[in-house]
Amino acid sequence: MAAYVKLEHLACTLDQYRSMGGDINVLSQAEQIQEVVASQRDNMVPFQLCAETMEEAAAILDRPDFAILVAEKRIELRYGHEIGAFAQSCRTVHEAMNGITSQLRARTAGIEYLLQEGAQSAGLVRVLPIALSGRYPQATLTWAATTIRMMRAMTNGRWNPAVVTLINGRMDGTRRLERGLGCRLQFDADDEGIYFDRSLLDLEIPTWDNLLNSLLGEYLASKYQPEDSDFTQLVKRAVRASLNEGRSDIRHVSLRLPYKPRTIQLKLQEAGTTYTEVLTECRFELAESLLMQSNLPLTQIAQRVGYRALSTFSKIFRERHGTTPSRWRRERASVNARGQRH
Repeated sequence: MAAYVKLEHLACTLDQYRSMGGDINVLSQAEQIQEVVASQRDNMVPFQLCAETMEEAAAILDRPDFAILVAEKRIELRYGHEIGAFAQSCRTVHEAMNGITSQLRARTAGIEYLLQEGAQSAGLVRVLPIALSGRYPQATLTWAATTIRMMRAMTNGRWNPAVVTLINGRMDGTRRLERGLGCRLQFDADDEGIYFDRSLLDLEIPTWDNLLNSLLGEYLASKYQPEDSDFTQLVKRAVRASLNEGRSDIRHVSLRLPYKPRTIQLKLQEAGTTYTEVLTECRFELAESLLMQSNLPLTQIAQRVGYRALSTFSKIFRERHGTTPSRWRRERASVNARGQRH
């Protein structure tokens, strides 16, 4: 699976590289880079090109902290300022981080952003496609440094991370990197994330404004949602991802979209459907897949798709398919077996 980011990612890296005396022509992918930069600024470009450019620039300049400097350049150039403005209008850090993850997803493709909450700690985690995971620590450090600076600014320095985790091994200049981030670095970790005390999620943001938050949310949603996108399909993708996490409530689903629950309901109504109908369809897509491709007991399948009682799942399944889940599974297995023989 490929990953894409806004062209601004590459532009900021090149601006910082030039300011430090770097020559773009000596970069191994100079021709492709120049071709991409010559295109329109709003284009999406391969994450891999941006990340490899950053790694190479850091090596040429012999600056392991190049990522931190790129983060400072992003802030100087007001890269992603819309996300910062939206986050500053949220009431709490918790709301801001949920908003940030939604907006980051909208500005990228093939990259997942998650807010994970534990009993004592919480983390903002970035998940790249497996083929790219752990290969580009400079890109991860730039993302982390930019986010950390934004969160500190909007809370007047009250929010601070405990650790930034990296999948790759130890880097040169670790102490300098930790000073630039303002927290400890952990290498050879299971994920790429920014972790902090869970209680910091409850911090109130001094500049919060409910009306401005609503207006900015709608503006960003309209700006980054493709004009030809199918809103119902957009919601379905979010519902499927939430079901895989064991959640199906619209509030949880809304965290994966740049829309509030009420807006999702209204836009689905305009599209001629409802959230309940979309949820039911996604539940049964998953149920049918599990019935055909796994040996899981029916009770577990019912729970996986969000039904506490097997009887409820069986009743709705019968209404939908005219037969029970167990009989439907046997019939599909029989059809597949006949198809394989022929």
